[in-house]
Amino acid sequence: LLQEKNEKLTQDIQKLSNKDEQKENDNTISHNPKHSSTYTFDLLRSSKLLKIFSGHSNVITSLQYSALDGGRFLCSGSDDYTVRVWDLDNNKQIQIFNGHSSYVCSAKFSPYHRNHNRPTICSASHDNTIRFWDIKTAKEYQTFKEHNRH
Repeated sequence: LLQEKNEKLTQDIQKLSNKDEQKENDNTISHNPKHSSTYTFDLLRSSKLLKIFSGHSNVITSLQYSALDGGRFLCSGSDDYTVRVWDLDNNKQIQIFNGHSSYVCSAKFSPYHRNHNRPTICSASHDNTIRFWDIKTAKEYQTFKEHNRH
């Protein structure tokens, strides 16, 4: 059943991506290469599109769901050099993290906060850094700069 749902979801995402050529004002979801969106689907009951969160200005490279403090959230990283947190219950972006000087290849909710009572996002970038961010303040509080491409 999950495999069937996954196949249907894949087809639905492909259909969304194929709507490039449709007009912007015809009440369809269109893909705009200058504007990236996060799509949220109801995977357990159907593959129906539930929400679209817009904000990134380039390709989304990383996406993770988490339940924190009684809420439901998405964390997204992008080729626009930013990391964002989206509140699924209130349908809005609640945080943006700026600081990377190149593409963000991974962004995740970090279990680090469980030990230090600090909600944390961890992000990795092509700028060869790993950064830890406080979700509530958007402040970067730790950076690892030792990575290189070799």
